[in-house]
Parts: sequence; C-alpha cells; structure tokens
Amino acid sequence: MSSMSYCNHNHHNHKHNNGLVLSHSDASIIWWAAWGSFVASMHAVHLQQSDLAVVPACVLITSLNYWRNPIRNSWRRSIDIGTVVIGCTYNSACAFSIKDSHYGKIYFNCTAASFIFYALGHLFMALNMPRTAAYAHASIHVVANAGNIALQRGSIASVPVPNGFANRETRHV
Repeated sequence: MSSMSYCNHNHHNHKHNNGLVLSHSDASIIWWAAWGSFVASMHAVHLQQSDLAVVPACVLITSLNYWRNPIRNSWRRSIDIGTVVIGCTYNSACAFSIKDSHYGKIYFNCTAASFIFYALGHLFMALNMPRTAAYAHASIHVVANAGNIALQRGSIASVPVPNGFANRETRHV
C-alpha cells in the first residue's frame, strides 16, 4: 500500500510547507520504506512469477515519485493511490485463487495490518505527530511487501510441477 491522504489536519501549516502532506524529512522515511517493493518485485522475478512482479514494481515507481515531494493535491499522489488500489485488487484476486490457503491467509493478514497502519497514520496526524505518522505509513510498505512475498510463494506452490521436482512435501489427509 502506498500514499496516505492524512485528511486536512495540517491545513493551518500549508502556507509554510507549500501543501506538503509531510515535511521532506518525515516523507523520506516513507520514501526509503517504499524500496521494499523492489525486493518484492525481484523476489517474484526470481520465482518466475512475472505477473506478481508488476504490482510491486509499479508501486515502487509511483511511491518513490510521490514521496520525494509529497504535495497533497498533485497528479503524482493520484497516480500513486490509484496504482495501489489497482495493485491490491489484482493481488487479492490472485490470493483468492491460490490452492494453498496458508499463503492466502498470510497475504490477507498482511493486507489487514496495512489498513490498520493506514488508520494509525491518520490518527497520528490528527494528534499532530507527523513523524510517528510517517513511521506508521512506512510500516504499510514493509507489511504489504511481506504479504506480496507470501502471495508469490503461495502462487509458486500452486503451480503443478513434474514428479521429482515438487517444491514442498505432499500432505496426507
């Protein structure tokens, strides 16, 4: 997950920070956390799950682009949020279709945790704690990418492989 709207709790500071959602110092925390999408994307490439590499790669690009200068009312913010929504929708559909529900559960738990961190970011901004809000939002990137990696592992475990090349033990029911 990526861009946080943060409501308009800092509207009184806007003329001092040129409409920034967060200061550049606080936004840099999120910018660095966004690089976790690179890890998730490369992990998918390594597993030859190129379709699952696209979402984190796109989120990486749009998040880095937005958080380098997080202006509230900007096309970069809209693109970032739209990319996250589309990517989360695609990955959730993939998670529903994997055969090993263990990985799907991990993915959805990470997604739920991401929503909680998003809400915490709003709360911390309302409490005038922008640095803590930045850490909450950075946590979205960390947890969401852990979920992406779980989804990738679950997708590879769902791919039929020739006998002798199974990547996990057979379960006896």
